[in-house]
Amino acid sequence: MGQTIPFACQDGASTKAAYRFLSNDRVSEHDILSGHFHASAQRVKATARGRASLPP
Repeated sequence: MGQTIPFACQDGASTKAAYRFLSNDRVSEHDILSGHFHASAQRVKATARGRASLPP
């Protein structure tokens, strides 16, 4: 994190693949992060249910 793509990828083939992936119009930031958002929401729900069942 915080490095250039070529430095992070370490070789030409990986760098080319990263740029190809990032320029793909069929994939959006929302598509990539949707699994993370869903998992986070499930953890929040589980925590909220767990606290609701605790005595005051």
